[in-house]
Amino acid sequence: LDFAEKMLPGYNIPYDYTSASMAVYYYELGEIAKGNAIMTKVADNCAEYLAWGASLPKEQRASSQSTLGQQMAIFSYVLQNFERYNERHNLFSHNDRILLTVSGGVDSMVLMSLTAAAGYQFGVAHCNFQLRGKESDEDEALVEREATRLGVEFFNRRFDTTAEMERTGESMEMAARRLRYDWFDELCAEHGYTTIAVAHHIDDSIE
Repeated sequence: LDFAEKMLPGYNIPYDYTSASMAVYYYELGEIAKGNAIMTKVADNCAEYLAWGASLPKEQRASSQSTLGQQMAIFSYVLQNFERYNERHNLFSHNDRILLTVSGGVDSMVLMSLTAAAGYQFGVAHCNFQLRGKESDEDEALVEREATRLGVEFFNRRFDTTAEMERTGESMEMAARRLRYDWFDELCAEHGYTTIAVAHHIDDSIE
């Protein structure tokens, strides 16, 4: 564990079973955030490894199969936990039409990957609050590109958040929250979505 902890951040080596072992170790210690951070990287990198393996010349694929197999095993582990958590808390079912709210951050991007892999019916809603200039536009493009790749409905709305704050006197957080949830409700009513799914990291207790 000491060796892996030193090597993983500096060398970006494949997140194989060593990484999963580290995550379990942290979970057992009650350090949930550390465990989640590792498993998020595992899930995030799995798709990249699959694409990379498919692009290799045929004669080189065999040498990559072991690493890819490990990545797929880990992703399967994460996916199984995702589905068990959903069933345990009765969040949504395969009969639901889910409106997945995706910001472009790691939390919601991982949720989108897992929801797609689990075979749920969903569409993607993205809010561009136009508060971070070029970065906001890049997030919008990223989410649209991934939704298109997955073949799901994509909805996007740009909000003049600053003007709304001036109009109502609300804080940025409150104005953005009201704007997005009002819009999510409209999308559900208009397009027949039965539930809204949002993603948050372990420390986002207020949301």
